[in-house]
Amino acid sequence: MRDPALHPSPDVRAALPVAPEHQAKDRRAEGMLVLACALWGASFTWENVTIAGMSAARGGGPSDLLWVPTFYVGWRFVLSALLWASVFRRSLWGWTWRAVRRSAVLGTLLVAPIVVQKFSLTRTSESVCAFLTSLTIVFTPPMLWALIGKRPSRRIALGLLFGAGGVYLMTLAGKTEVKPSELAGVALGVACALGFSLHIIALDRWGRDEDPIRLTLGQFATAGVVALAAAPLFGAGAEDLAPRAQWAMFAHEGVALNLALVIVVSTIGAYGLMFRYQPRVDPNHATIIYLAEPVFASLYAWVFASRGMTSWGTAGGALILAANFVSRGRRSATPPDAPARGDQAISEGPPAGG
Repeated sequence: MRDPALHPSPDVRAALPVAPEHQAKDRRAEGMLVLACALWGASFTWENVTIAGMSAARGGGPSDLLWVPTFYVGWRFVLSALLWASVFRRSLWGWTWRAVRRSAVLGTLLVAPIVVQKFSLTRTSESVCAFLTSLTIVFTPPMLWALIGKRPSRRIALGLLFGAGGVYLMTLAGKTEVKPSELAGVALGVACALGFSLHIIALDRWGRDEDPIRLTLGQFATAGVVALAAAPLFGAGAEDLAPRAQWAMFAHEGVALNLALVIVVSTIGAYGLMFRYQPRVDPNHATIIYLAEPVFASLYAWVFASRGMTSWGTAGGALILAANFVSRGRRSATPPDAPARGDQAISEGPPAGG
């Protein structure tokens, strides 16, 4: 049973003063989440090239819009799990049944919206897909309120208002007509955001008292296995899953290089930072920090793929950046057990950027 003196309630924690060193750790955690957003932002362009190449290698049929993205996600996380385990050997030891169960649930909650996001990416641009993902700012606070009674602060509420306006400007403002495929992509993007909100909440509740190195490996492995097992449900046949067919997909021009970039930079690096630092940040504030991801995605697509933003998109990006600054303020509470976990993570966790 939890000792109230050692684990005060959220209301009691909110009234406690925060030591300067704890504030510094919170700021560092927030900075690491921004870095994760930068690493994720680059992945949208790389993933677009990877999925398009894999689909072209299999003929580019209509069914490829479903099973190829699922298959890609599966191999992305299986290979990431293998690389993670080889670099961080201690992630293989010290497992408990509780850690296994939590990893399985968190990995499933992670992979479902990621697969849906890839479905959206095949129907929308990188920037639109990324900004639709940012609708987590709309879903997470009311879900937290409904599930655990955590009401968002005024700063968070104002940041949510700014962020929601920015997402609208980036996706719908100034458009007189939306194609059915684009509408489907928007709907899938909204569903993706809902799924990510569930994962953010679950990680906030379960990630505080688990080793982040083991938890990362467990989530990667679960996500990869679930996605590969689901590929036949989305149209992949025995011929598509044959070793020769798989090799042809990965050998297609640009696929191997872009997949490697996604694995090392946007999976090992970005998710490693997220799983390590997000439990030290208020989940409502974390969703607003994650709004930086689509800004980075749009900038990357503009610089490296020559896909620029409209004036509406630029205004929306600026509004979303403003949401980050509006929501920031003096941290009034520190997540439970954060100092102890933070010290351990700094000494034993993965280096910044994976």
